[in-house]
Amino acid sequence: MKQKKQGMNRVKARSGLALALLATALVTGCFDPSPEQYIKTGKARLEKSDARGAAIEFKNALQKDPSVVEARFLLASALLKLGDAVGAAVELEKVEKAGYDNNLVAPVMARALMQQGKSDALLAKYKDTVLTQPAAMAELQVILGRVHLAANRLEDAKVAGKKALEAAPESLEAQQLQVRITAAGGGLPAALEQTRALIAKLPNEHSNWLMLGDLQLAGGDPKQARQSYEEAIKRKDKDVQPYFSLMPLLLLGGDLPAAASNLAAV
Repeated sequence: MKQKKQGMNRVKARSGLALALLATALVTGCFDPSPEQYIKTGKARLEKSDARGAAIEFKNALQKDPSVVEARFLLASALLKLGDAVGAAVELEKVEKAGYDNNLVAPVMARALMQQGKSDALLAKYKDTVLTQPAAMAELQVILGRVHLAANRLEDAKVAGKKALEAAPESLEAQQLQVRITAAGGGLPAALEQTRALIAKLPNEHSNWLMLGDLQLAGGDPKQARQSYEEAIKRKDKDVQPYFSLMPLLLLGGDLPAAASNLAAV
């Protein structure tokens, strides 16, 4: 009888140990995600425009495994959205060295260089680059076109704009570049009409309203420009550019409460 009781105790002990090990495994699985799980969560945060939260997830993935190139590329993309173009470029250089797909890297690196004001480096690196994915090629050419426009190289901007539309005719950025090229060539009324057509087609796209505000301001109508920037903010309040564009108009108009509110939102 005593031996039987001891046997039962051993079974219970083993069962308890098994349950403890199972619980440990479950806890470890729940609270120690894999790099892939961090990446998945980070991508979901990016889709919700939570670039800061996404960056944390991608950094966690790299802490688990620094060799996961996708996590490093996504971290660079998130940093760029947060305005850290320098940090993004540092990560992208590592991604390039690892041989990551240039269709993905080139447009993001080009944006990082543009945001740093490194136009010469951008043109030297990408002016002759041909990407195999149409959307990526269009995005790169749009960035090149913007750089040329900023330097008043209208003909070069037109060439880049044409390449962008040829690669991806439905690209909104390529269409917006064409509008800005039209305005830069002296066709401001036509550019305003084209922008309103884009808004009619995509009324909730904040970048269309932002462009309308820019064009209205260029045409000497700050009141309408302010309204357009405010419309842009309503549609995407996590993009800082409309706030920056709106701030001088608020200050010049003497609307200090609105300027303070605008600054706090940024």
